Amino acid sequence: MLKLLLKKQIAEFFRNFFYDFKNNKNKSKVQIIRSVVLFAILMLFVAGTFAVVESQICKPFSDFDMMWMYFLLLSALGLFMGIFGSVFNTYSGLYLSKDNDLLISMPIPIKYIVGSRIYGVYLMGLMYSGLVTVPTVLIGFVYNGITLLNVIG
Repeated sequence: MLKLLLKKQIAEFFRNFFYDFKNNKNKSKVQIIRSVVLFAILMLFVAGTFAVVESQICKPFSDFDMMWMYFLLLSALGLFMGIFGSVFNTYSGLYLSKDNDLLISMPIPIKYIVGSRIYGVYLMGLMYSGLVTVPTVLIGFVYNGITLLNVIG
């Protein structure tokens, strides 16, 4: 039951890709593909922007053998991005939900309803922090190589 509710919650986050609220109709396949591609380009652009900044920061830290400071700084930035994104998703996902009455009237335990909403917020925060964290790790591997110790770290 929790898996199904989580799937519904994720679909609700991305419903603007599939439904046109202005015309009150489903979007065509071309519009859906265009929306998904534009979103992917936006996410790659944001991650690429962080990657460019991180590559400029990583070289000096790598030269002075202070990669721990590089990862510490950028982990804090990734944490900030995840928390910042989660704040807005928490408000829309937990407090502005329009299907609470319908779900509560069904024989679904409340813990599954709330749990699916919290997991949805967590996954969106993970996506936001991943925009910083994934390029950080990749740039770190580029400057220091991929060794077993680096992968574990």
